[in-house]
Amino acid sequence: AAALIALSIGAPVPGSRTLGLEPARAADEIAGAWAEWLRARVRRGPVLLCIEDLHWADAGTRALLAQLASRLSREAIAIVATSRPGPAIPEGFELLTLGDLTPESATRLATNLLGTLATPELVREIVDRAGGHPYFIEELARAVRSRASGTESKALPDSLLGLLVSRLDEQPVEIREALKAASAFGRAFWPALVAEAAGGLTADPFEEALRRELVMVQPSSLVPGERQLAFRHALLRDAAYSLLPRKDRQRLHAAAASALESRYFSGGRKLRAMSANHLRLAGDELGAAARWESAALEAEGARAVGEVAEYALAALSIRLSTPAAMSAARALSAFTRYSEVLEVCVRGLSQKGLPPGERAAFELMAASAEQGQGRFEDAVRRITAVPADSLAPIELLRLELMRLSNLQLLNKWAEVDAGLPAVERHLEASRSPALSPAWLELRSSAWNMHGIRAWHEGKAAIALDCYGKAAEVARQAGHVLGQAACEHNRAMVLIAMSRNEDAVEACDRSIRLRLDAGYRQRIGTTLVQRAGALSALGKDDEARSALQEALRLHRAAGDATSESIALATLAELDASTGRRQDGLGVVQEILRLEKSGAPEARAVTLIRCANILESCGELAHALSHAREALEIRERVGAPRVVGITLRLLGRIECELGMRPESEAHFSRAAAVFESLGDVLNAIRTLATMADSLVRTGEFEGADDGVRRGRELSRGLDPGAELLEFHRIEADVHAARGEPAKAVAAYAVSAAMASGLRRQPEAAQALAGQAQALLDLGRGQEGQALVDEAARLVMDRNRPQLEAAVELVRGEISASREQVHEALAAFSRAGTLLAGGRPSVETIRAHTLLARFLDFLRPDGAMAELEAAERDAAAISDPLGLLLAASTRARLESRGGRGKEALRILETLPSMLPLARVPFRDRLRLMSDEARIRHGAGDVERARALAGDGLRQARECGAVLQAGHFERLLEELK
Repeated sequence: AAALIALSIGAPVPGSRTLGLEPARAADEIAGAWAEWLRARVRRGPVLLCIEDLHWADAGTRALLAQLASRLSREAIAIVATSRPGPAIPEGFELLTLGDLTPESATRLATNLLGTLATPELVREIVDRAGGHPYFIEELARAVRSRASGTESKALPDSLLGLLVSRLDEQPVEIREALKAASAFGRAFWPALVAEAAGGLTADPFEEALRRELVMVQPSSLVPGERQLAFRHALLRDAAYSLLPRKDRQRLHAAAASALESRYFSGGRKLRAMSANHLRLAGDELGAAARWESAALEAEGARAVGEVAEYALAALSIRLSTPAAMSAARALSAFTRYSEVLEVCVRGLSQKGLPPGERAAFELMAASAEQGQGRFEDAVRRITAVPADSLAPIELLRLELMRLSNLQLLNKWAEVDAGLPAVERHLEASRSPALSPAWLELRSSAWNMHGIRAWHEGKAAIALDCYGKAAEVARQAGHVLGQAACEHNRAMVLIAMSRNEDAVEACDRSIRLRLDAGYRQRIGTTLVQRAGALSALGKDDEARSALQEALRLHRAAGDATSESIALATLAELDASTGRRQDGLGVVQEILRLEKSGAPEARAVTLIRCANILESCGELAHALSHAREALEIRERVGAPRVVGITLRLLGRIECELGMRPESEAHFSRAAAVFESLGDVLNAIRTLATMADSLVRTGEFEGADDGVRRGRELSRGLDPGAELLEFHRIEADVHAARGEPAKAVAAYAVSAAMASGLRRQPEAAQALAGQAQALLDLGRGQEGQALVDEAARLVMDRNRPQLEAAVELVRGEISASREQVHEALAAFSRAGTLLAGGRPSVETIRAHTLLARFLDFLRPDGAMAELEAAERDAAAISDPLGLLLAASTRARLESRGGRGKEALRILETLPSMLPLARVPFRDRLRLMSDEARIRHGAGDVERARALAGDGLRQARECGAVLQAGHFERLLEELK
C-alpha cells in the first residue's frame, strides 16, 4: 500500500512492482491502497479528511476522490474539500455552497476579532461593509487594529480587493515589490526562485512579510532544498498580481518558467508542467505545449495517469500533436472516459499525412473506446479500417483478436468461426524460437477465445480443455492475471458440468493468483462463482460466507453492479434454504444500488429482483419486474438478453397459471437462441418449458420439448442440461401413467446425477423412482431408494427436497399399513415446508396429511386442508386447486355432508380437465368420486368409476392402484 500511495504523489519507490502496472490497474490499486490506509485509521476512531483548493486538483486526484467516496461510503469517515466555483465535483460528493455569514454570525466574528477595540458602531460599520464575507471582515478588523496602532491610514476601503490592495500599498516598498514578483508564481512560491526571476531581491522582505502575516510557510516544498511560502489567502495573491503591469507579468512569467525549468532535474515533471503554464502566460504557447508534452510522457512512464491526462490535454488545447493525443487517449482510457478518448482519437486521425502505424494506433484506441461504451458494431468498423500492412505480425494478431472479441459480443458466431483460422495463421507467422511474453499472452487469449466458442456451442469438455491451455500459456508468459481469468472461466464450465469440487479448486487458484499479484479486482466475482459451486455441494454455510466476503470486497471497491449480483445470489440461496424473508429484504437494496439510469442496467436489476421474488413466491411482483425488463430490452434490441428475459417471463407466467402467455414466451425465447446459435440457452429454455408443461398437465407438449432438447443435446458432454431432460422425461412417464418406463428413466437420471456428483438431483430422481416402484407394487424396493435419497439430502438444507422424500416415504408406509410411520413422515414433510413459499409440493403435503388424519383426527385433517387451500389460492395453480377441492369433497362426504360434497364434485372439471391431471392424482380423484357417489346413493355411477379406475390401473401396470380399486369394488358390492 505504501508504494502505491507513494506512486500516487509522484514519488515512485525504485524497484517496486508498482512501476510495471498498467494505467487502469494502477489507478484502481492506488484507490484501494488509499482506502486501505484510511480504513486502518478509522479502526482507531472516526476520521475527517480535509482537502483545500480542490479547483487546482488534476483529473487523477478528482478520480481518486470519487473512488474513495464510493469505497468508504460505509465507514466512519468524512471527506471535506474546499473549491472555488467552476470545476465539476467528484462523483459521490455532495455540493454545499457556502453563502454569506448571517448578520448575527458576522457581528460575533467582528466583535471577537476587534477585541477591546469593539464598539457597536464600529462593529456595525465593518459588518455593513463586508456584507457577510468572513475574509473581508477579518481584513477589515485587521485594518482597524493597524489604524489604532498608527501604522495604516484611517479610511476603510469599500471592497475586499480595494482593502487588500490598500494593505499592500501601505507596506514598505521592498515588501510590496517582493510580493508582486512572488504573485507571478501563483499562491505558492519560493523566495530563491522569485529573487532569481525578479533580479535584485533578497530573502529579507519575505521574512518581514511572514512576520506581518502576509504569507506563511508551507510544510513541504515542490522544489527540493528550497523553502516554499504561500500567500495567506488566494485573494491576497490576486490583489498583489493586480498591481503588476501587463509587460511585467509576461516578463516575470517567462523568468519563472526559466527558473522552474532549471530545477527540473531535482524537482521532476511537476516543475516542468508549472514552467509550461508560465510560458503560456508569457505568450510562448508553442514552448508551453512542448513542455506539457514532455511532462505528460514522463508522467506516463511513472504511471501517474491523472497527471498524464492533465498535461497532455493542456498541450492539445494549444496544438494538435500525435504524442500528446496518444498520451491523452491512453490516460483517459484508464479512467474509462471513453467519450473523451474518442474525441481525442478523432482529432488525432484528422491530421494530414499521418503515418499508417500512428493511424492504426489511433483506430485501435478508438475501437477500444467504442467497445467500452457497448458500441460493438462501431468498434468492428474501426478495427476493419486499420491499415493491416502498417502492423507487425504480432500487432496484426492483437488487432484480429480484438475484432473477434467484439463479434462474439455481437453474437456473430459465423464471422468468429471464419476469423479463428486467421488468428492461428497470425500466431504461426509471428512465432519465434524464443517465445516472447507478448506472443505467449496472445496465444493464451486465442485459446481463451476458442474456449468461449466451444462453451457457446455447448461443448463443455472442449471449452474446459481450451481454458486449461490458455491458463498454462498465460503462466509461461508470466501473465498472472490472464492465468487467473482462465481459472475463473474453467470454474464456470466445471460448475455447468456439475464438477463442483473441481470448480471450487479452480476458483481458489484464481483467487490466489490475484492475491499474489496484489490485484483484488474480480476476486469478489470469483467468490460468487465459488459460492454457487459450494451451494450445489450442499455446503450452504460456506457458500453464504463466500458471498458475504464478496459483498465486502465489492462494497470496498464501490462496485455497485457486482454488489448487486452478489446480493441477488445470496437472496436466491436464502430463498432455496427456507430463509424467505431474508431473500425478500434484499430486493429493495438491489433496486437502490442501481443509480446509473442506463436502460440496460435498469433491466439487469429488474431481472435480478424478479428471480428473487419468484424464489420467494412473490409471483405477481416478479411478473411486473420481468415485464418491465422485457420492454426495456426489446427497445434496446439485444437478442440474447431478450431471450433470457422471455424465458424468465414464461416460467413466472406458468407458475401463475397463464398457460398461453407462458408457452408463447418460451417458444419465442427458444427461437431467439436457436437463431443466434446459442445451443446451451436454447436447451435450457426447452427444459424449463417442458418442466412447466408437465406441471400444468400438457404432457404431449412436454414430450415435444424433451424431444427437441434431446436433439439439440446430441454431441454435448453430460451436464446439467442433459440431466434435466432425463429427469423431465421420467416425470412425463410418471404423469402419463407409465410407471415401468418412469422407473427406468429415473434410474438413468439418478445414475447420471451421481456420476456428476450432484447429490440433490440424485436424491430427487431416487424419490421419483421409489414412487414409480410403489405404483408397480414394489414398495419394499422403493423403501430402500427412499432411505438412500434421505441420506443424500441429509444436512444439505434443502427443505423442499427433504419434504418430497418424506412424502414418498409416507405413501410407502401407508400402503403397508404402517400408520405411525406414515403419520410421522407426513408430519416431517409438513414441518420442513412450513414457512416456505407456497407450491404444488406444499399443497400435496397438506392434502396427503389431511387424507391420512381423516381416519385419526378429523379436526387436524381440516386444519391441513385449509392450509392446502390457502397455498393453492396463493399460487393460482390449477392442479393444486383441484387436489385441495377433491380433498374437501372427500372430508365433507365422510362428515355426512353428501350434498356439499356432490356440489364440489361438479366444480372439479372446470378447474382442470381430467386428461391433464397426472396419472396418480387422476386415479386418486376417481377413487374419491366413487366413494362420494356411493355415499350419496348413486351406486351404479360409483361402480362405473371404480371399474374405469381398475381398467386404467391394469393397463398401466400400476399394481398398487389396481389393488385399491379391486378392494373398492368389493366394498361397493
